[in-house]
Amino acid sequence: MFRRWQIVYLNTPYNDNATPIVNNDGLHGNQCVNSATINLAVGVYPIAVTFFENGGGEAMALNVAFSATGTPSTYAAMPTANATFTETNPFVPGFTAPSDPSRVSATTTGADRINITWADNSNNETGFEIVRLPLVFQ
Repeated sequence: MFRRWQIVYLNTPYNDNATPIVNNDGLHGNQCVNSATINLAVGVYPIAVTFFENGGGEAMALNVAFSATGTPSTYAAMPTANATFTETNPFVPGFTAPSDPSRVSATTTGADRINITWADNSNNETGFEIVRLPLVFQ
């Protein structure tokens, strides 16, 4: 037996005290664990998946399905780490994702501050989220 776990968090930054929507902790081989149905408004939701494996033979797959009618769509595999997964939801009539902003500019205003400006090219969003990612040198 291997100690293998996979924990999924939705719409919350990962931290040790967060409540996962899927918790696959324990000593076991490969298995499928489903979460309960989650109802979300149309929008963008961050997802964090933690994974640990001890002993070899690791495996992890994250699949999602969407439904607005009670009949789920076909499961689609999530891509690799740090990728963006976009699903067109045919169950939301007239849904159009916001257009990308243009003229994005960042100016330093201090050792720990920047000002970010951009041209908003959409009128179908209710807010903006700016995420700081770690800098990776290659």
